[in-house]
Amino acid sequence: MDPKDKNTSEEKAEKDLAPETTETAENQESPEKGAGADLATELARLNEKYLRLYSDFENFKKRSLKEKIEFSKYANEEFIKGLLPVLDDIDRGLSALEQLKAGEEVINGLALIRQKLFGFLQQKGVSEINAKGELFDTEFHEAISELPAPNEAQQGRVLEVAEKGYTFHGKVIRFAKVLVGK
Repeated sequence: MDPKDKNTSEEKAEKDLAPETTETAENQESPEKGAGADLATELARLNEKYLRLYSDFENFKKRSLKEKIEFSKYANEEFIKGLLPVLDDIDRGLSALEQLKAGEEVINGLALIRQKLFGFLQQKGVSEINAKGELFDTEFHEAISELPAPNEAQQGRVLEVAEKGYTFHGKVIRFAKVLVGK
């Protein structure tokens, strides 16, 4: 391609991109008046853009802070889930000691340990799901079996709790495993 042809094609492209200006007596305004209107329009557009960006940034900051709080709130969830079987073992140990009619000191000592551990978990946001006698609720309970209900009022209710359930800041971290009356 010849350099002359290149310049000609560039000039043609510039003409195509440039807005066509046809000036008539009706469309002619003083240059100062038209420039002022253009500047005011541009200022309004940029101000609107600035406000939108500012709003987006503020929303981003709020969302980031909320996510950070949520993360820190549930950061210990796995650790706490790991302590729940220990709490279950302590409960089973207490039951076994009571059945064996072990000394009061031993039972009281283990009960104190359980109380301290559960108190610590409660401080961190753990609470036990009360299940026995409640209506079966799939949000909190996991039915592992059905038993014949002793009376009609017990149908659909939790008769026995096989494994306790727990919530962590209102979120179920372990469903209560229950036996339901049918």
